[in-house]
Amino acid sequence: NPAAVFMDKGMVSIGDNCSISGVVFVTHSGGDRVIKNHWGVSVDSGLGRKIVVGNNVTIGASVTVMYGVTIGDNCVIGAGSYISRDVPAGTVTRPPEAAHAGKTDDYVARLVNRTQRKLISYRAGEVI
Repeated sequence: NPAAVFMDKGMVSIGDNCSISGVVFVTHSGGDRVIKNHWGVSVDSGLGRKIVVGNNVTIGASVTVMYGVTIGDNCVIGAGSYISRDVPAGTVTRPPEAAHAGKTDDYVARLVNRTQRKLISYRAGEVI
């Protein structure tokens, strides 16, 4: 998504089949690199760690993903979340501090169930 901001694309790995909404900010501190380039000294503040987004991940609008975070496969990151810790595979998060909101499989099952109910209502001529 062109509205997503990546501070340093070389420090971000994004898996297959991912959806990243607008106004998403993926950041890390490039301070270690600046110090090395200017002063010639290698330091490890821990702030320059790579961000990894797994496969089949959906990241909602206005999400901030901080340095060193790994978002596992099959995750849904709710709009407005602030991700500062790893998100285990198959997790759905909700803001503000990316609280664990459930498992992705349960979320998908609820969506399928809701969709099926709407189709049944539609076919029966009910107003949706």
